[in-house]
Amino acid sequence: MADIMEFKGKIGLKDDIKALREELVKLVEERDNLIYTVCPNIKMRYMVKVGYLEYKLYELNLKYQRLKRKKELIQAKVYRSEKVILIDIEELLDKEFEEYKKELEEKLYELNASIKRSEGKFLSEVESEDLKDMYRKVVKKLHPDLNPDLTEAEKELFVRAVEAYKAGDVASMKLIYVVSGADEDTKDDDTKLKTVLDMAEEKARLEKLIENIKNNMDEIKSCFPYTLKVYLDDDSLMKKKQDELSESIKDYENAIKDLEEAIAKLLEEKDE
Repeated sequence: MADIMEFKGKIGLKDDIKALREELVKLVEERDNLIYTVCPNIKMRYMVKVGYLEYKLYELNLKYQRLKRKKELIQAKVYRSEKVILIDIEELLDKEFEEYKKELEEKLYELNASIKRSEGKFLSEVESEDLKDMYRKVVKKLHPDLNPDLTEAEKELFVRAVEAYKAGDVASMKLIYVVSGADEDTKDDDTKLKTVLDMAEEKARLEKLIENIKNNMDEIKSCFPYTLKVYLDDDSLMKKKQDELSESIKDYENAIKDLEEAIAKLLEEKDE
């Protein structure tokens, strides 16, 4: 009787493990699609619509802060009746604002990268589904969490599969798909799960992995750039964002003009 109960327990656990492995494979593909396709596309679409305004605003803010600091340095020289050497002041400002300038360059790089991505070739619906289908099967065959005894060569092949998926490289994925043997109909290897305890431990391990991936996906959706999706899904919110940025740009342009006039006036008074 005990043997029958153990046999039934093994059958139930085996079915559970199979279902959990299938769910894990599906979640890994969904999570990677979120990281490598959905989020970059959200960022790209947002940057194309709003990025140039944000870059302009940051550029003007940097110019404003530099002029403000320049005015302070000139005023300090004037109050101390010291000679105002603009070249020296500009050199000092270059050093003080070096990190800000690097940030501005990074923002320009991101903007250009988004524009380039928007102009690139996108996969058709059929190609995209083929890529996902092959990737799911490669994950089932080569993912370290599902296959703890992979060789170094197999691990490297999985890394290449992730890179191909990230790049939307269907041709490379097809090659990896065939080379890895993922194109063959293989059954789950449960030969190492001999006892009910082994199976119960494997079931618990898979459940924990699934929980971790779900939590990871929730975290991704709560952070940049996924949070930009709200603007892409609502035209009125997008318009409001664009208007707010445009208004801030005008404010900075006026403030910069006032600062430039104030600096010119300071220099005139110094020369009088």
